[in-house]
Amino acid sequence: MTSKLARSILAATFLAALTYGIARPATSRYEERRRAILAAANAERQRLGLTDRKALFARYPTPQIKLCRAVSVPPGAAAEVVIQGKFEPGTKFLIENDNLDVLKENLTAAEYRATVSAARTSGPSYANVHAFAPASAANARCLAVLIGGKYQWDFTAENGWRVLLRPVLQKPVSEAGKLPEQMYQAEFFRGAESRAFASFDAALDVAEAPSSDSYSAHLLSQPSEPPGMAELKRLQQQMMNMHKLSPAEQDQLIKRMEQLAASMEAQAGQQMARIQEQQRKMREVGCTELQFRLEPDAVKGHMACQNEQELARQVGIKGTVKFLGPW
Repeated sequence: MTSKLARSILAATFLAALTYGIARPATSRYEERRRAILAAANAERQRLGLTDRKALFARYPTPQIKLCRAVSVPPGAAAEVVIQGKFEPGTKFLIENDNLDVLKENLTAAEYRATVSAARTSGPSYANVHAFAPASAANARCLAVLIGGKYQWDFTAENGWRVLLRPVLQKPVSEAGKLPEQMYQAEFFRGAESRAFASFDAALDVAEAPSSDSYSAHLLSQPSEPPGMAELKRLQQQMMNMHKLSPAEQDQLIKRMEQLAASMEAQAGQQMARIQEQQRKMREVGCTELQFRLEPDAVKGHMACQNEQELARQVGIKGTVKFLGPW
């Protein structure tokens, strides 16, 4: 590879990162404060003469977080963060999201409390809270804040399509520290047509939101699970504790599961037809994902698509976002 070609590829990659929010901002309030905490810890180590790593961490161990429940805060509102654990005097706490401001905070040996407010312009996001021990800067973190709620995204694409993302539901979190899954309906319109020619379930990915206000909406080629599936899964979980049920409850559980299984079997043909129709529409649309970023003047990004020769291409999109309320 020639040096000229290498420079061209590097320049193109950097430009794409800036355009679509792939690259983390060069500086942020979080990074500045983090560097300040680490610099202060280093200065304290020097002052105390703690050069032995084992002795340093024995005296200033990693903060212990024992309880941390993520609180939800809509844009423009405030909420209280409570983290319980074991914290040395001088432990510093830092919220990893520039869309949050700490209005007040208080620390004891067993608890950290902070009132935080979310920017009115914030999109769906989240924040980890980091706890830094003095001197050693040993740190622990936990998912402490969920920002936002239901949003509606309205895009115009370069090919003339209109793409609308409507909120559907936020799935319950199955594991502590995990982000809730946000489901949307992605509707595709040709020009000014009022009826969508294609519609898909879409999973909104907010993983990059704290660092760059960037999002991805993954289009799902299969429709939502058939009616009765959610109840059947719940009953299957109950089956694992059959020994705790009375004989009458066991009979009732088994009877209901048989009813659901029979109903779903009868609908199997219809479900397969729906799946095939969704896959046909997915080929017609030719796109599998929307990637976009909140910017001061608009929401900008692209759709990841393929042409008829199955070559990857990007279709630019630009639009607006509206906060509709909490989930």
